[in-house]
Amino acid sequence: MGRLLITTDPIVWHDLSSLLDSPSRVSFSSEAKKAIQGSHNVLKKILKSEQQVYGVNTGFGKLSAVSIDQVDLKQLQLNLVRSHACGVGKPLDMGVTRITMVLKLLTWCKGYSGVRPVLADLILGMLNHDILPLIPRQGSVGASGDLAPLAHMARTMIGEGDVHFQDRIMPAMIALKEANLEPIVLEAKEGLSLINGTQVSTALAIRALSESKKLLETADISGALSTEASLSTRVAFTPKIHKLKKHPGQVVSATNIYNMLKGSDIVQSHDDCGRIQDPYCVRCIPHVHGSSRDVFSNAEKIIDNELNSISDNPLIFPNGNVM
Repeated sequence: MGRLLITTDPIVWHDLSSLLDSPSRVSFSSEAKKAIQGSHNVLKKILKSEQQVYGVNTGFGKLSAVSIDQVDLKQLQLNLVRSHACGVGKPLDMGVTRITMVLKLLTWCKGYSGVRPVLADLILGMLNHDILPLIPRQGSVGASGDLAPLAHMARTMIGEGDVHFQDRIMPAMIALKEANLEPIVLEAKEGLSLINGTQVSTALAIRALSESKKLLETADISGALSTEASLSTRVAFTPKIHKLKKHPGQVVSATNIYNMLKGSDIVQSHDDCGRIQDPYCVRCIPHVHGSSRDVFSNAEKIIDNELNSISDNPLIFPNGNVM
C-alpha cells in the first residue's frame, strides 16, 4: 500500500492518480491539522457572537433570511445531507470515490471551512480502511455544486446509505462498526461543507487525465509502428526540425517517435530506396499528436488549479470574516 501525506502545500493531479487503482495509507501533516483546528476555532467564536451566517444558522436558498435557533443547528445540517442525497445511476468507480474523499480533505486543510478535526479524521479513517461510499454517477450541477454526489458521501459518515468494504457492499453503519469507526453527528456548517464543492467533478477529471495520458503515449507508439509498416524514414521526426515550430507537444511526439525508431531494421532497410517523400499522413503524425498533447497540458493546468482551490461556501477567514 502506498502512502499519501496531506499537507497545506499545492499538489498536482498525478500525485493522486495511484488512488484510481488501489488505496493508500493517508495521513495529515501537523500544519494541515493546525489549519483545520484553527478554522474551527474561528467558527466557534462566530457562533458564540450569534452573528447570522448563511448555512450555519440560517436556512438555505430562498430561506437564507430565516434564522435557525442554536438548538436546531445539528438538525439543519442533518436535513441538508438527507435532502440532497438524491443522485441516480450506477455508483462511481472506487478509485474516483477515493480521490473525491482525499480532495475534500485537501480543501479543509487549507483552513477556510470551519469543520471540526473529528470530521476530517473520520474521512481519513474510512480511506485507510478503504470504506468507500456508493456515490451515484448522476446528479451533480457542477460549479460548487457536486451537491447530490457529495451528499451520498456525507450520508455514509452519519451511518446511513451503503458502502463498498472488503469486497462487499454493505450498510455504512455495519462497515464503520467493523472498522471501529464511529459515525459522526454533524454540527454547525459541517453538512454544508461536506456537500459544497467540486471534488467529484475534479476526481472524474483526474481519471480522464490519467486515461488520456496513456492514450497519448499509445498514439506515439502506434505512430512509430505505422512508420515501419509504411517503410518510411524517421528523418521527418528529427527533433531539431520540430523545435523550429515552437509547439511543445509536437516536439515531444516527434522526439518520442524518433527515439522509438532508433535501430529499427525495417526503417534502415528503406534508407536507399529512392523514395522522395513518405506519405503525408506519416510525416504529419507529430503535428496531430502534438496538438492533442498541448490540449492535454492545458487541461492539466486547469485541473491542478481546481484541486488546489477552495470551493466551500461560506468561507471562514482567519480574521473572522465570513464570505
